[in-house]
Amino acid sequence: MRSPLVSFRDVESAHIEDRSKSPWFRSLNGQWAIKRFSDVNQVPASALVGDCSAWASIDVPGNWTLASLGDVPHYTNVMMPWKGRPPSLPDEVATAVHRTTFSIPTSWKKRRTIVHV
Repeated sequence: MRSPLVSFRDVESAHIEDRSKSPWFRSLNGQWAIKRFSDVNQVPASALVGDCSAWASIDVPGNWTLASLGDVPHYTNVMMPWKGRPPSLPDEVATAVHRTTFSIPTSWKKRRTIVHV
């Protein structure tokens, strides 16, 4: 984790302290396509590049265990939600693939662009 640093045109603009006002900031928050798989080993390559228009959608940022995909959220303070000692995992670990598309302005063409997820 780190501070979400954003560039501004000038010092006066930076003093506004609203990164969405920067001409070089684009939020990826919003509706994303999502598909749940019972285990990470069951995710096909097509899930990463194929058509996802029939998938469910979820608000991002958000919690996919609240999206009625077959999981429920759990809070782990002391007891792990599966048997065995950490770092052992159960035979299946539910996995969700999130997908979205976005565009960046052509004015960014010669700028270094970093995506923070």
